[in-house]
Amino acid sequence: MSICPDKAVSEWAVRVYKLPKSFPQDKTPVEVLKASGIAFPKGADASLKDGKLTVRNTKANLELIEVWLDALIQREVKKSVHLSVKAVEMKGDHVKQLHHWLLPAFDRKRWTPPMHLQQPSRHLRDSSS
Repeated sequence: MSICPDKAVSEWAVRVYKLPKSFPQDKTPVEVLKASGIAFPKGADASLKDGKLTVRNTKANLELIEVWLDALIQREVKKSVHLSVKAVEMKGDHVKQLHHWLLPAFDRKRWTPPMHLQQPSRHLRDSSS
């Protein structure tokens, strides 16, 4: 089976990809991509420079690399956490009321308020009189 030279040249391409943060750095790019199931026929290569992955491979393999990198990026996105916190200073009775108002479905039987919000014990009340 012989391949027409023009067709063989048209099968190859070079692409530059933005490197995901989770791209493994402990191996060469070729080793990482091969371990991910991407074929590297003779003449194919990959390198890292300035946070970019440059790959020379067949067009079909470049498409596979793009899909694999997109999956890495999607995993990074799923791990992100967005948190918004607002602090309010108020007296203990107001905190209890706010708690009952904000968390009506919360299992109050299992929740123990912090010590500073708990009623003083009878023993402590008797000793202060």
